[in-house]
Amino acid sequence: MKNLSKGGDFYLAIQNRQLMEMSISKDIQTTITINSSTNNKGKLEVNDNGRTIKNNIDGSRVINKIDILNSTGILLYNENEWTLFKNNIDLENNIGFNGIIGKPLLLRDNIDINYKINANLYRNLNFNTNELTISEYNALTHTIYKVFLNGKETTNYTTSTDKINFTLLSIYTNYCEIIYYPNNQTLNTESYAIRYLGQVMI
Repeated sequence: MKNLSKGGDFYLAIQNRQLMEMSISKDIQTTITINSSTNNKGKLEVNDNGRTIKNNIDGSRVINKIDILNSTGILLYNENEWTLFKNNIDLENNIGFNGIIGKPLLLRDNIDINYKINANLYRNLNFNTNELTISEYNALTHTIYKVFLNGKETTNYTTSTDKINFTLLSIYTNYCEIIYYPNNQTLNTESYAIRYLGQVMI
């Protein structure tokens, strides 16, 4: 056995083991509440334990449950990703999958996660006219976030009042999906509970 006072292998093994034991953690379900008094500025800032979301420490987290109260949906997005949650979801129990539009967004510790409340989706799967009326949309009070025409994102459109006009359509049947939200983003009775698995030290 090497001399411990000289930093032998045995000593280093013990030291490494101690460091590993100090960093053991486990995942518990953690909630981020959005309402009129918490995370109410269009960005996810803290979870219900008071821990900062963007902290460059916790890595990436997968949302596994969302409870929505008094709202049509919530759009979560960062500079690279977005997801529209139209209704309550519970991925662990396979509930609400049809209410998820887009690729599931990760909660990342190094990128701001923004949101838009009362976000909605207009979908038309069979049309051949350039102009469509978007239900519950008004160009004066709403903003369009994304438009997809025949499976591809497009900016080749114009809007007027409650209508969208596409400048180029397929000669065959067309389909579109339009994500939009109200310009008024003040939280009143709307409330959201976003749950994910978060690490705690043990």
